[in-house]
Amino acid sequence: MCYIMDKNMKRKAAKSPFSRDDAVEMLRRSCLMDDAFMSVFFDGEPECVRSVLSRIPGLLGEADIVSAITQAKFSSISGRDVVLDVYASDSNGRKYDVEFLNYREADLVRRAVCHWIAIGASELRKGSAFSDLPDICVVFVCRIDYFGDGIAVHRFRTADVEAGITADCGCDFVFVSLGLCGDRGAGLGGLAHDLKCAEAVSIRDEALRRRMIFLKETKEGNKLMKGYWGKVMEQGMERGMERGMAKGRSDVQAENVRRMLAKGRDEQEICECLGLTAEEFRKAVNSGKQDAPAAG
Repeated sequence: MCYIMDKNMKRKAAKSPFSRDDAVEMLRRSCLMDDAFMSVFFDGEPECVRSVLSRIPGLLGEADIVSAITQAKFSSISGRDVVLDVYASDSNGRKYDVEFLNYREADLVRRAVCHWIAIGASELRKGSAFSDLPDICVVFVCRIDYFGDGIAVHRFRTADVEAGITADCGCDFVFVSLGLCGDRGAGLGGLAHDLKCAEAVSIRDEALRRRMIFLKETKEGNKLMKGYWGKVMEQGMERGMERGMAKGRSDVQAENVRRMLAKGRDEQEICECLGLTAEEFRKAVNSGKQDAPAAG
């Protein structure tokens, strides 16, 4: 693959320890869970977004995704701005915020509510009735088992606590734990598999595979990926960062194993849920022992 850089990017590369070859290698290894690559991959690609949402049970139904943009920014005059990974609309007018998360984040549910508020305030025009507010779905696709309960998909809506009924506020909050989806089948297992694939030939979904081939294996895709190179340079992703990311994924894996062991799950069940080999399981357990504080 010939990675194309313009003159400004070449000047930046000449001053940086992060070389052109490093960028090419990172691009080769990139999958859809990687922020910079994802932001190029899904931008203006509603068919690819549909390939993700349609494999989450009960989410899309017969509707089709008609628009998709990445890094959509919702600004606030006096508060905090919100930037969405992927902002999409379906043929019924429903809005989707799709976030890809590789690490544990505190107060994730509150962040989801914040995104819902930002989208709703933006979509409801001045003078409109509240009934004009579109349905909104906030989706977090997490590499880890965020809630630690072994459930692959969580769906939340607001509820009337006293009456015990769900209130129709027009919003769903969905959290998908890829580590609990396996990698088999056409549904969640297939989605988990495709999102973690770095090679187009391994991707099962046709639309995602076609887009991956375009970006990684064609001249036109290489030109488009100049933006990816620029983002890599701006973020200062040097060789050491890749090792740090690998360690971060290992730490998350070890944490998931510890949580499931604490809930009484055995080795076989944990390996099946998280897609681990016996060796990976042992490494995760040993990592947990090494990280534990010494007894005082």
